[in-house]
Amino acid sequence: MKKNDIILILVVAAIAIAALLWMKTTKEPEADQWVVIESYGELVEVIPLTQSTEREIRVGDEAVYNLVIISQGVANMIESDCPDQICVETKSASQVGDMIVCLPHQLIVYITDQPIEE
Repeated sequence: MKKNDIILILVVAAIAIAALLWMKTTKEPEADQWVVIESYGELVEVIPLTQSTEREIRVGDEAVYNLVIISQGVANMIESDCPDQICVETKSASQVGDMIVCLPHQLIVYITDQPIEE
Protein backbone atom coordinates (compact mmCIF):
# COMPACT_ATOMS: atom_id res chain seq x y z
CA MET A 1 0.00 0.00 0.00
CA LYS A 2 1.12 3.47 -0.77
CA LYS A 3 1.38 6.24 1.77
CA ASN A 4 -1.56 8.11 0.18
CA ASP A 5 -3.78 5.01 0.45
CA ILE A 6 -3.12 4.76 4.18
CA ILE A 7 -3.87 8.46 4.66
CA LEU A 8 -7.12 8.09 2.71
CA ILE A 9 -8.19 5.09 4.81
CA LEU A 10 -7.44 6.97 8.04
CA VAL A 11 -9.40 10.03 6.89
CA VAL A 12 -12.42 7.93 5.90
CA ALA A 13 -12.28 6.05 9.22
CA ALA A 14 -12.07 9.33 11.17
CA ILE A 15 -15.07 10.73 9.30
CA ALA A 16 -17.07 7.55 9.98
CA ILE A 17 -16.23 7.64 13.70
CA ALA A 18 -17.10 11.34 13.90
CA ALA A 19 -20.44 10.69 12.18
CA LEU A 20 -21.29 7.87 14.62
CA LEU A 21 -20.41 10.03 17.63
CA TRP A 22 -22.48 12.92 16.28
CA MET A 23 -25.50 10.63 15.74
CA LYS A 24 -25.26 9.30 19.30
CA THR A 25 -24.95 12.74 20.90
CA THR A 26 -27.73 14.39 18.89
CA LYS A 27 -30.27 11.65 19.60
CA GLU A 28 -33.23 13.06 21.52
CA PRO A 29 -32.84 12.40 25.24
CA GLU A 30 -35.26 10.09 26.94
CA ALA A 31 -38.30 11.73 28.44
CA ASP A 32 -38.10 12.94 32.01
CA GLN A 33 -41.80 13.84 31.98
CA TRP A 34 -44.86 11.81 31.02
CA VAL A 35 -48.46 12.57 30.15
CA VAL A 36 -50.77 10.29 32.11
CA ILE A 37 -54.38 9.80 31.02
CA GLU A 38 -56.84 8.20 33.44
CA SER A 39 -60.54 7.59 32.86
CA TYR A 40 -62.96 6.50 35.60
CA GLY A 41 -59.98 5.76 37.84
CA GLU A 42 -58.36 3.42 35.28
CA LEU A 43 -55.05 4.13 33.57
CA VAL A 44 -55.66 4.69 29.85
CA GLU A 45 -52.23 5.62 28.57
CA VAL A 46 -48.79 6.92 29.59
CA ILE A 47 -46.94 8.90 26.92
CA PRO A 48 -43.40 10.33 27.11
CA LEU A 49 -43.55 14.12 26.88
CA THR A 50 -40.83 15.37 24.54
CA GLN A 51 -40.65 18.14 21.96
CA SER A 52 -41.03 15.54 19.20
CA THR A 53 -43.98 13.63 20.69
CA GLU A 54 -46.97 13.90 18.35
CA ARG A 55 -50.05 11.97 19.49
CA GLU A 56 -53.82 12.20 19.22
CA ILE A 57 -55.70 10.13 21.80
CA ARG A 58 -59.46 9.69 21.74
CA VAL A 59 -60.79 8.46 25.07
CA GLY A 60 -64.29 7.06 25.28
CA ASP A 61 -66.77 5.76 22.73
CA GLU A 62 -69.37 7.16 20.34
CA ALA A 63 -71.61 8.54 23.11
CA VAL A 64 -68.97 9.93 25.49
CA TYR A 65 -65.54 11.05 24.35
CA ASN A 66 -62.61 13.40 24.89
CA LEU A 67 -59.86 14.16 22.38
CA VAL A 68 -56.36 14.86 23.73
CA ILE A 69 -53.55 16.14 21.51
CA ILE A 70 -49.90 15.96 22.56
CA SER A 71 -47.60 18.08 20.42
CA GLN A 72 -44.33 19.99 20.93
CA GLY A 73 -44.10 19.17 24.63
CA VAL A 74 -47.68 20.23 25.45
CA ALA A 75 -50.90 18.30 26.13
CA ASN A 76 -54.27 19.86 25.21
CA MET A 77 -57.87 18.71 25.51
CA ILE A 78 -59.15 19.97 22.19
CA GLU A 79 -62.56 18.35 22.03
CA SER A 80 -65.15 16.83 24.36
CA ASP A 81 -68.87 16.21 24.23
CA CYS A 82 -69.35 17.13 27.89
CA PRO A 83 -71.96 19.82 28.58
CA ASP A 84 -69.79 22.45 30.28
CA GLN A 85 -66.62 22.34 28.09
CA ILE A 86 -64.45 23.46 31.02
CA CYS A 87 -61.86 20.80 30.14
CA VAL A 88 -61.55 22.17 26.59
CA GLU A 89 -61.14 25.72 27.89
CA THR A 90 -58.49 24.69 30.45
CA LYS A 91 -54.97 25.83 29.59
CA SER A 92 -52.57 23.30 28.16
CA ALA A 93 -50.48 21.02 30.38
CA SER A 94 -46.71 21.19 29.89
CA GLN A 95 -45.06 21.05 33.33
CA VAL A 96 -45.04 18.57 36.18
CA GLY A 97 -48.21 19.05 38.21
CA ASP A 98 -50.24 20.56 35.36
CA MET A 99 -53.63 18.88 35.03
CA ILE A 100 -56.66 18.92 32.75
CA VAL A 101 -59.83 17.43 34.24
CA CYS A 102 -63.20 16.58 32.69
CA LEU A 103 -65.51 15.96 35.64
CA PRO A 104 -68.56 14.79 33.65
CA HIS A 105 -66.45 12.07 31.99
CA GLN A 106 -64.19 11.47 35.00
CA LEU A 107 -61.11 11.98 32.82
CA ILE A 108 -57.79 13.29 34.13
CA VAL A 109 -54.78 14.27 32.01
CA TYR A 110 -51.70 15.23 34.02
CA ILE A 111 -47.94 15.63 33.73
CA THR A 112 -45.62 13.70 36.04
CA ASP A 113 -41.89 13.17 36.38
CA GLN A 114 -42.36 9.72 37.91
CA PRO A 115 -42.43 6.78 35.48
CA ILE A 116 -45.74 4.91 35.67
CA GLU A 117 -46.13 1.29 34.58
CA GLU A 118 -49.04 0.62 32.23
